[in-house]
Amino acid sequence: MVGLTLLALFIRLNAQDGILLYPDSYQFLLVIRGLAESIPLDAAMGAGGDAWSAPFYRLGYPILAFPLHLVIADPETAAKALSLAAGTAAVPVVYVLARLALRSRVAAIGAGLVTALSFSLANWSNFVMPEATAVFLLTLSMLLAYLTGRAGRAVAVAAALTTALLVFVRFEMLLVVPSLVAFIALGAGQERSKVLPAVRLYLTSLAGLIAAFALALWWAFGGVMSGLSVDPTSLFQAHVIESTTAAHQGAPALSGLRDFLDREPLLILAGGMGLALALRRRPDQRWALWLQMLPLLLLYGLRNDMRYFALLVPALAYASGLALDEGWAALRRLATSQRAAPALAVSATASLVVLTIVFWQTDLTN
Repeated sequence: MVGLTLLALFIRLNAQDGILLYPDSYQFLLVIRGLAESIPLDAAMGAGGDAWSAPFYRLGYPILAFPLHLVIADPETAAKALSLAAGTAAVPVVYVLARLALRSRVAAIGAGLVTALSFSLANWSNFVMPEATAVFLLTLSMLLAYLTGRAGRAVAVAAALTTALLVFVRFEMLLVVPSLVAFIALGAGQERSKVLPAVRLYLTSLAGLIAAFALALWWAFGGVMSGLSVDPTSLFQAHVIESTTAAHQGAPALSGLRDFLDREPLLILAGGMGLALALRRRPDQRWALWLQMLPLLLLYGLRNDMRYFALLVPALAYASGLALDEGWAALRRLATSQRAAPALAVSATASLVVLTIVFWQTDLTN
């Protein structure tokens, strides 16, 4: 796990040079500075006077970044430090999740490796954008939900807290709550009597924390956000419009998905195999994986911006661990028969192909 984390950090640091600010990044920086320095903000800031600027309905990211700005003078450096830390920390979290939920060290190594090598996560770990932070919080929510099922109600509030933060970073992550409930059931295993009380406490805590966070933000920063309408209906409508329309004018629909497939061949191949295996051979993993993948694919499928598909990385990485575990078990069965030599030859060839893909996909300069 330590080695995979260091590998992830090396890849992300190696990609630091030459990364430009995304258009929304300037708005996030203004919000971070405004929160840290109590500068009144206007919701109509930004190019064209956008009345529903992205940071105002993704406040979790600037809220988490502004304490760093109190220590680090430059808000851009503070925000990038948050993205870098979150994008790197997702690796040990997914490793532990796969180690516990799939009960396999091989699965944990596979899930951690594809997360460390993911182009999407490495790329967005260097931007003043919420994607890397959202991926980390989603992965941590999956782990804590699983532990809620194992430990009962003791961890449910922590899982709800992480999910509430995730929702404030990316509002549409409410769609993955059913998947997190499935992870609670997965963690409970055969102890079904623990599921309902844990789920009830988790959902109740989540609703309460979301409401409490909203009130706390309004109370603490209402004066700073003097130009912001606190009408949740208008913010929700703005978010839905932004999430379902083109991000880049002139780019064709589905181009974001096409770019994601082009940049993440290893993650897509291994994750797709794991998703298929969950349907056929690992029914215990079925709901936890597919209840997360399907809503996000339906929401983001037509988008023309690849960054949205970064939120698929946790589920695909976990599914990759499942696929590697099943493949390793099959190789071990072959190795005990007279077909050991062909099996090893196929395995060595596949490993070379995978390594070639890995070095290609992690070249962030292209």
